Amino acid sequence: MCIPIHPGRRWHRHVWERRATSDWIDITEDGGVLLQEKSLADASLCRNEHEFLSLQYTGTIAPSTWTVDETIHCWLNEQQGLSDLADAFREHKIDEKKLLNEKTFNEAFVTDVLGVSAKIKAKKLVMAAKRLSTVRQEFTPGLEFDSKDSFEVPIRGSKLIQGMSRGLAYMVQEKVAHAEILCRSDYAYGSEGYRKVNGDVLVPPFACLCFDVKIQHRLSFVAKENNNIAFKRLPRAASFSTLLLVLVSSPMKFYIAATILSLTLASSSAFTASPHPRPSTRLASAPATATSAAADGKKTQDPLLIRAARGEKVERTPVWMMRQAGRHIKEYRDLCKKYPTFRERSEIPEVAVEVSLQPWRNYQTDGCILFSDILTPLPGIGCEFVIDEKVGPIMTPIRSYDEAKKMHKLDPTVSTPFVAEALQALREAVGPETAVLGFVGCPYTLATYIVEGKTSKEYLEIKKMAMTEPKLLHTILQTLADNIGDYALYQIESGAQLIQIFDSWAGHLSPRDYDEFAAPYQKQILDKIKANYPDIPTVTYIKHSGALVERIAGTGVDVVSLDWTVDMAEGRDRVAAGRKAAGLSGRGGVQGNLDPAVLLCDNHDVIKERTHEILKKAGPTGHVMNLGHGIEAITPEENARFFIETVRNYRHE
Repeated sequence: MCIPIHPGRRWHRHVWERRATSDWIDITEDGGVLLQEKSLADASLCRNEHEFLSLQYTGTIAPSTWTVDETIHCWLNEQQGLSDLADAFREHKIDEKKLLNEKTFNEAFVTDVLGVSAKIKAKKLVMAAKRLSTVRQEFTPGLEFDSKDSFEVPIRGSKLIQGMSRGLAYMVQEKVAHAEILCRSDYAYGSEGYRKVNGDVLVPPFACLCFDVKIQHRLSFVAKENNNIAFKRLPRAASFSTLLLVLVSSPMKFYIAATILSLTLASSSAFTASPHPRPSTRLASAPATATSAAADGKKTQDPLLIRAARGEKVERTPVWMMRQAGRHIKEYRDLCKKYPTFRERSEIPEVAVEVSLQPWRNYQTDGCILFSDILTPLPGIGCEFVIDEKVGPIMTPIRSYDEAKKMHKLDPTVSTPFVAEALQALREAVGPETAVLGFVGCPYTLATYIVEGKTSKEYLEIKKMAMTEPKLLHTILQTLADNIGDYALYQIESGAQLIQIFDSWAGHLSPRDYDEFAAPYQKQILDKIKANYPDIPTVTYIKHSGALVERIAGTGVDVVSLDWTVDMAEGRDRVAAGRKAAGLSGRGGVQGNLDPAVLLCDNHDVIKERTHEILKKAGPTGHVMNLGHGIEAITPEENARFFIETVRNYRHE
């Protein structure tokens, strides 16, 4: 567990183990919350359930020395799919010290000693231990994360972290005016930690905390016969919360005042019980993603990018960049130091929002795309994965019917609530002129990871399955199509105004195999979107898709995103031809398609000339300017900015 470090007092590592003979009282009887009395109250502390306490407190990070059982309880059991290693941890006495020793607690140890045969499981365990080690090093013991000179909290019904709730209850019962309260991580913020709205970490995951708490005075409510509520305070004058309650004159007003007070109390981070509220149900209807009515009854205009994607006449060509949020931006690289794993950056809503907004703020792009990954919904379908920062995603492959049975229906409100939170926040942040873009991975591309078990260059395992067990592959693809279609709707209902579907690796298929294993499942997702939200534009991107342009257009997608291997003028004609052959009306839109390598050029004249060439060939309508693939990580930010400015300043004659 933990013990605090205080200025002017030496910290003895084993004070916790000697608690039976020390001044520390184990108030939970499991070592989870310890309390040390500093001074007693000079008068009886009130116990009426309608009373408030006025507190002064300071919260600091406390050093952790988890025992073996505490390591299992506080950390291992919070790691998805790893709790069955508890016996091995006990057998080999893996306490916190051993867990955080990167020299010995490595993949070889986990595999050979702990007996974890699955490579993905071993890597996941080691990566989780490294994350904990990084957090422990960054948030050192004694670091203050919160303090209040005056803070009012109800004795009953308050939403405190569990350790503080237990500690205050003890202080009231035993008439303690001043105490230190030590909270083990499972009695504090647990595996979630606590973050500000902007994503800054106040309390890291699995942190043990110390609170120095003084009860300054008490506030008490006394009910009178006429249902008015008189307010008493001992010994000081009324505060803001006092004034709220003095004004109460009816049960309904009391309820309203109590609600306001509860919101006021919730502003204190150290006493907040739920650091990351999640939406518990799917939204009943989408936000105003299409044209919406203004207060004067007129219709507000949709973002430029949305109108262009629908083929409407626009004042200029809109522009954004695939992978615009990420490694080429210094702000992002700095953020990676705080959040070292991709899943942290994409699954903590506040962080995902910040990363999504960086290129929009820096370059004034017309689209702000959610920072996420095409694999994000897979754990909710039964396909867990880890992302190695060097080699990419890794998962246990599915190559049999028995293994495919573990795939199940996705409930995005349970498995990906952070996506909804991020999209809703982005809609508020960027305003009505910028389009918020969502995206999903298509079944074939997702299946390459599921069948291969990792990234691949040749995709031999999935191609082998297509040849030898096509029914099995179709089973996997159909399960994915059903779920990804729902996931796309979930994004729209959360605020996405356009959905781009990525079938990145379908470009490795022959036309015949594309027609069988990719196009039908793309179409299912597109059809589901249009059946539910016909005004939401859709875009399809496939890397190295020069041979497939007509086939992509024939799926009914609104916009075909061309890579740089296709001439833009020819691409427009081929998209129109593909739609006509499929019996679809309209010419269809295009996106792209500057070669990302052009942005590595030191000569801005070259960037401008290549960009203008594409804009001229694409014409004034039905075109969203973009790159032919994601922006390269080594791209200078000034070149990316120049590209965006070049497009924004261009006007068709």
